[in-house]
Amino acid sequence: MSHIVLGFVLALLAPTTTPAVQDSTLGQPRMPSATTLTLYAQAGLEGPTLFLVEDVSNISDSFRTESLKTSGGAWEVCDRINYQGQCRITEGRKMHLDSDVGLRAVRSARPVVARD
Repeated sequence: MSHIVLGFVLALLAPTTTPAVQDSTLGQPRMPSATTLTLYAQAGLEGPTLFLVEDVSNISDSFRTESLKTSGGAWEVCDRINYQGQCRITEGRKMHLDSDVGLRAVRSARPVVARD
């Protein structure tokens, strides 16, 4: 099977309870978002996929992203690790990473937290 499911691997490594995340704006704990990001190795949402359900600061450069799709909200995607370099906020289906998002690679990604 050519699909890589990062969320499944993360679930195996995660503690049995869902951790709260500290919201730096309010100092209040919040639950992780229900948004997902699917990265595709080919344009047009085709080919092997990488499925993200939480912040990933170092996506392997062996996975070349050509298109992506979000569900449940927007994501910040960056062309360098640790949310550095060129970063874009994206939502929905992006059939061609370069022309639709303005990036040549995705090396880190995180859900955008809506402010109340």
